[in-house]
Amino acid sequence: MDLRLGRFGWLLISLVALLSLAPFLDLVDIEFPRSRLLSTVVLLAGLYSLRQEEWMFRAGFILATLALTTAWLSQEFTYPVLVIADFLLTGVFLGFTLALILSAILAEERVSLDTILGGICIYLLLGVMWVSLYSALEYMKPGSFLLQGVPLSDLADGTAEIHRFPELLYFSFVTLTTLGFGDIVPANQVARALTIGEAITGQVYLGVFVASLVGLHLAERRSPTI
Repeated sequence: MDLRLGRFGWLLISLVALLSLAPFLDLVDIEFPRSRLLSTVVLLAGLYSLRQEEWMFRAGFILATLALTTAWLSQEFTYPVLVIADFLLTGVFLGFTLALILSAILAEERVSLDTILGGICIYLLLGVMWVSLYSALEYMKPGSFLLQGVPLSDLADGTAEIHRFPELLYFSFVTLTTLGFGDIVPANQVARALTIGEAITGQVYLGVFVASLVGLHLAERRSPTI
């Protein structure tokens, strides 16, 4: 197995940093869009992972530019159209990135470290992508999610973290892994539908990814060595 760190290494590092630092965002008492900074790093790392194919990079660059522009503009100008565009464009870019990574993995003929890192990136990207969908829904319909019976919208304190990014990130990965602790719950039909979709997607992806890795490994072992 090729152990060289490939194009997905920085993306994985950025995603791990996002997951590791997000729980501590509320402990930092500064008026700064902290989660936005972490999300920007993930978007840039995702764009970097698409650099090997020119058309992928160009399409990704356009999507990333639109997502980053609306993201930072929405911090200064909280027009509803900007905020919703921010969430949706970020989700589209992340979905575009993970789809291309999955396509690249399924086209591989042998297992490498890059293949494994790419597969992990896809799983983490799924969780982060769903945060964008949950955030858009929570913004358009406040109270779509409840934390121990209290609407997330009631927890907003007027700071840069008004959309409760840490809570929705936590909820997304609890759903993706089907842990279902029940401390944060969807409170309407649309939120429940999104939650079901994420849970199913996560389980289907794990099955496809593991089967693909096993198939590649077996094919590599059976192929004659030269």
